[in-house]
Amino acid sequence: MYEIRLRLGGTNKFVSKIDPNYDLCRPVGKVDFVEGWNNPEAIDFETVERAQEAKRAVLEIEGFPTTIEECRVGEHHGSR
Repeated sequence: MYEIRLRLGGTNKFVSKIDPNYDLCRPVGKVDFVEGWNNPEAIDFETVERAQEAKRAVLEIEGFPTTIEECRVGEHHGSR
């Protein structure tokens, strides 16, 4: 079984929350990250397509490049 996650480029930080309506920031929106490949607070996307949509949202909100990672539970490998 695989987990599909978004990793902040070149780090061990993964997207844990995407709030496109967070209005305390300008421009509006906020993305939270957590550390660790096996961090249970990281978002697990149901499909690669959903991860791609989230990847675009992170880039639009924060301007950060992310990679889509397909990880076996307890392992880390396979970026897109």
